[in-house]
Amino acid sequence: MSLHIGQRNFDTLIVAGVGAIGSSMITLGCDVLSALKKVILVDLDAGRFVWFRNRGFSFLQGSVEDSEVLAKITDMVEGKGLLVNLCTDVDNVRIRRMPAPLDLAYVDSCAGSSRNPKKHLFSSIMEYDLTPVESRCPHASGCASPAADPLRQIGRQLLRR
Repeated sequence: MSLHIGQRNFDTLIVAGVGAIGSSMITLGCDVLSALKKVILVDLDAGRFVWFRNRGFSFLQGSVEDSEVLAKITDMVEGKGLLVNLCTDVDNVRIRRMPAPLDLAYVDSCAGSSRNPKKHLFSSIMEYDLTPVESRCPHASGCASPAADPLRQIGRQLLRR
């Protein structure tokens, strides 16, 4: 299957979270990612970048929850950017609010935590994660429950934007 991206909607893809899902998405999407001007990988663990060093990507070690890291990300973006947050145990609503006033589109896996980190009931986490956030660019939230296919959802959201 090939994907025609002659009229792409984004020039830079930022993948926050290069764990199991993030590294799988990057590995499976290499043909599509090579057509972008820039790919930026963000993770707390710089060791996760090792598999992608020879692919022409940019790397940033840090937390996507950190406003200084977000400022560095926006400085690195070329053209229109899309931030895909695949991090777990982070406050996705807080993260979605940070790029809301910027020219940065956002897709979220909703694999974060609730307002109460001790509460892990999926229904309460989703209620919080889907809190509406006004933004300049499109923002979309997916669902990374064990019953969902997060790669399929993120891929569809990327193709629609």
